[in-house]
Amino acid sequence: MKKLLLLIFVGSLVFFSCLGKEEEEQVEIPAVEEESISCFSIYPGDGTLGVRVAAGQDQERAYYLSFLEEVTWTGNSKEIGNYTWLEIINEEGERGWCWEIYLPADAQPAIMTDDMLIYEKPELGAVTANTIKTKQFLAITGTEGIFYEIRWVTASDKKYHDGFIKKDNISSGNQALEDLQVINLIEKAQTINNVDVAKEIINDALTFRNSAFYQEARLVADQLANPVVEEAVALALGASVKITRDGVNMRSAADTASEEITMLNSGTEGIISAISPEAETIGSYGSNFWYKLTLEDQSEGWIYGAFVE
Repeated sequence: MKKLLLLIFVGSLVFFSCLGKEEEEQVEIPAVEEESISCFSIYPGDGTLGVRVAAGQDQERAYYLSFLEEVTWTGNSKEIGNYTWLEIINEEGERGWCWEIYLPADAQPAIMTDDMLIYEKPELGAVTANTIKTKQFLAITGTEGIFYEIRWVTASDKKYHDGFIKKDNISSGNQALEDLQVINLIEKAQTINNVDVAKEIINDALTFRNSAFYQEARLVADQLANPVVEEAVALALGASVKITRDGVNMRSAADTASEEITMLNSGTEGIISAISPEAETIGSYGSNFWYKLTLEDQSEGWIYGAFVE
């Protein structure tokens, strides 16, 4: 009897010991969270920046990012050639890899409110002859004394640039996003053919009273309310002309609805190879002809006359 009780006791110990081990093996170990850092695209355009399924320019595209679209960097990165690739997740939870140059991490959006000189490094003696133009969108990637470290992409060639500027004539954060909205509304109001619609658009811009571009919106509103239409005088066929402002669309036909071939900046030269049969009034720009220009690289396209001289 004693032997039987002893066997039952030992068996119980073995059973409960094994049960404890089995329960111990079923305990879930919490997953290690990835380092996540907020980024936003500074690449111009809507749905234009390709995100790849894996790091590398030869990889299949997973999806596209639009200008200012926010993503999360997982903390994973790879160096391939001269470029750093970041693993990112968009708002839909889709993963992919994209160039770091267009996705500055922990950066702050900003807009230039006036032209500013660019510095090679954060020193007063390191000033260059180059300027960053009014209304240029950029990312503030760091700050050193009286300088901001910045990165921006030019709309005309989609190239990125790094540099430093003084902390003047710049709006940042939420104010920069409001200023960008006002800039877009002004441009839309100035280029739409329907005056009544243009007035509605510019009135939307006037709701942003704290914008650095509020007075410009006010001026456009006054021009739309009291249009002065002068008879257009066409420039001569074969004349050499220059583009008078940055970000001018060169189109496939003499029409704002036609395809955008490229974007030209101030100072770009061309030869007039054709002129539209009639002048056209667009927004607050008055009446102008369209000109077909041949550029130095022999590319051709149509430019509205308000932007050439």
